[in-house]
Amino acid sequence: MFSVEKLKEKFNITGRILVNEPLSERTSMKVGGKAPLLFIPDKEEGFVRLLGILKTNDFQNYFRDFMSGEGLIPYQHGLYFILGGGTNIVVSDKGFSCPVVSTGDLCDFEILGNEDERFFVRAGAGLPMNRLVNLLKDASLGSMAEFAGLPGSCGGAVFMNARCFNSSVSDFFVSAKIFDMDRGVTDEVFMDPSAWDYKKSPFQEKSCVILSVVFAVNKVSREKIEEKMRESVNLRKEKGHYLFPSAGSVFKNNRSFGKPTGAIIDSVGLKGLTRGGAKVAPWHGNIIINGGNATASDIRSLVEEVKKTVLEKTGFNLDCEIFFVGDD
Repeated sequence: MFSVEKLKEKFNITGRILVNEPLSERTSMKVGGKAPLLFIPDKEEGFVRLLGILKTNDFQNYFRDFMSGEGLIPYQHGLYFILGGGTNIVVSDKGFSCPVVSTGDLCDFEILGNEDERFFVRAGAGLPMNRLVNLLKDASLGSMAEFAGLPGSCGGAVFMNARCFNSSVSDFFVSAKIFDMDRGVTDEVFMDPSAWDYKKSPFQEKSCVILSVVFAVNKVSREKIEEKMRESVNLRKEKGHYLFPSAGSVFKNNRSFGKPTGAIIDSVGLKGLTRGGAKVAPWHGNIIINGGNATASDIRSLVEEVKKTVLEKTGFNLDCEIFFVGDD
C-alpha cells in the first residue's frame, strides 16, 4: 500500500509530499485538476536532488506502479512539472499525469552586503514578491516598492521579467542560481542586458529552474517606501486586480501598435465577453476573470476568441502572456 513516509524513506526525499493535490487553490486563476504527487522541497539541495531522483528508472517504475494503482496513465507530458507562484499559468482541467514539484518552500531571504549605495539581497525562488517588498521595507531598502501587491514568486517574476508601473525586475536583477535540467548541474547566470527585454528574460530560452535570485536595491527611508507601496497597491485595486481570480494581464503590450493591449481589446467591444464561467473583465480588456465557476477550458476558449476577433478587426496578433499547462 502506498505511503508518503515509505516513499520518502525509499528515495531519501525531504520536504512535503501531497497526494492527489488539487492545483486550483495553488494558482491565481483558481482552476485546474490535480497533481498525482506534489513535492514541496524545503531546501535548494533537496530540490536539486529530487529532480535527479525523478529522472531515475527506479523512480519512474515506482511512479508507474503508483499511477496504475490509481487507475491513471503516467507521464503524458514529461518527467515532472515545476510549479512556482501559479500566477501566470492556467492548469488544465485534467491536471497532470506526472509529478509536480513546487518551489513554494524555497523562501530564504538574506542581505548580502553593499557596495557604495547599492545593497545586495538574495531571495529564494519561492519567496512571494509581496513578501520580498515587505522584507526590504523592514531594512529600509525600497527600490522595488512598485512591486507591492504583486502576486507570484520571485522566481516567476524573474522568469517573466515582471513589469510594474514603469519598473521591470531586470532593473534590479544581478544574478540567479539555477538548476540546468539538460546538464543536470547548478549554475550561476549573471546580468546581461542584451538578454532582457519587455516581459522577456534569458530563462525563457533555457531548460532550467531558478533556485534563488540576487537583486541590487537602494537605501530609502521607510516612510517613502510605505508611501510608494500604498500607491502601488491602490493602483492595483483601482484596476480591479483583486476583485476576482485572474492571472493579471493576459496579453503582452505592444506599444508600436499605438495603444495598450487592453485598449485594443476594448476598442473592438470585447469587454464583458463570456465563455462559460470565464469573462473579459468589464473594467479592463486585458484581464480575464474567473467569475466563480470557470474551467480551464472556458479560459482557453475565451483567450482564443479574443485573439481571433482582434486579429480580424485590427490586424493585430495578440501575444499571450499566460501559459496553458497540464494534460490536454
